[in-house]
Amino acid sequence: MKTNPRAYFALLFVCLVWGTTYMALRIGVEGFPPLIFAGIRQFTAAILLFLLVYFWRKKKWFSWEVFRSQMLPGFLLITVGNGLVSWAEQFIPSGLASVICASMPVFVVLLNLAVPTSTRPNLWVWSGLILGLIGIFLLFRDSMEFTGTKYFLEGMIATILATISWAIGSIIVKHRKNVADPMWNAACQLFWGGVFLLIGSLIFEDWQNLPMITNASLIALVYLILFGSLGAYSAFTYALTHLPVGLVSIYAYVNPVVAVLLGFLFLNETVNSWTILALSLTITGIFLINLGYKRATASRLAKAKASEVIEAREYSLSEDI
Repeated sequence: MKTNPRAYFALLFVCLVWGTTYMALRIGVEGFPPLIFAGIRQFTAAILLFLLVYFWRKKKWFSWEVFRSQMLPGFLLITVGNGLVSWAEQFIPSGLASVICASMPVFVVLLNLAVPTSTRPNLWVWSGLILGLIGIFLLFRDSMEFTGTKYFLEGMIATILATISWAIGSIIVKHRKNVADPMWNAACQLFWGGVFLLIGSLIFEDWQNLPMITNASLIALVYLILFGSLGAYSAFTYALTHLPVGLVSIYAYVNPVVAVLLGFLFLNETVNSWTILALSLTITGIFLINLGYKRATASRLAKAKASEVIEAREYSLSEDI
């Protein structure tokens, strides 16, 4: 079975970078209204990516048909998926947001069952999903306690809706036939998502009384534009084009792991035996998901090859007759 090292490297990049964005987003929304913050981030990243695709890759894929086709994925992934998490992080801890988003692979696998042409999850995949979820909830079990913060429940519901929307958008992107370059598709999705976020900000947020913008929130915005959107979202789209959607979705398991490691290395947060157990379960779950999809793909290819051999033999016999 042929593999694509670039796709796996892109997925690794997504896992590492998006693991840092929850903390950056939390810092960013302290100095901006959340929808303005998310809209500026995604719209700016879209313009930069358009320019990068046009001048560096020399890919002139622009057509109104392709541009319009990315409106729905952009709305589901960026406007709803990223926008609701940005709003929710005003009221819930970033660690808890990453826990809820870590359930995304389960939604992807379940929703993907409705797609006839998708790779079917096997026992290995289901086992990996369960182990990964157990590991994630152990990792942030202390954050799951109700804090009594205003709009805490609303923040959790918004994050769950964002996770479901992201899962649906990922499946649409994976199974939609499109000849355009993945980076061009990503630019279009970021553009539409950013536009809808800015429109939502005009409707729901007060532009007359903006909070004081801090240096930390500006740095967070620049980081999220360059790494979280321009870099990681392009890598996510590329990985989604070349790998099974269930496998790509494991980045949601890796993100909280990255958050814990960053806390240990830079914030002197404690890593105890429960943390080690949680990390071990999560990493094992990722391994099993990867193994399961590889076996499922190999089995599907073997069956297709056997079918071709049988058809060739039947055709040869008919010719002899």
